[in-house]
Amino acid sequence: MVKGAKRFALQHFRTGTTISPKFANYHTFTDEEFRGAQKIMERYVGECVIH
Repeated sequence: MVKGAKRFALQHFRTGTTISPKFANYHTFTDEEFRGAQKIMERYVGECVIH
């Protein structure tokens, strides 16, 4: 579904106040995990950015 997109953004999850309290204690992926996902996504999109 994203193949061929000009840009794809990966975004860190911020803990704290959420719409659903069950997500309040979740943690984001590590920088290394994000870079791995970015490398994979760059095969399918023009640019993959991490925010």
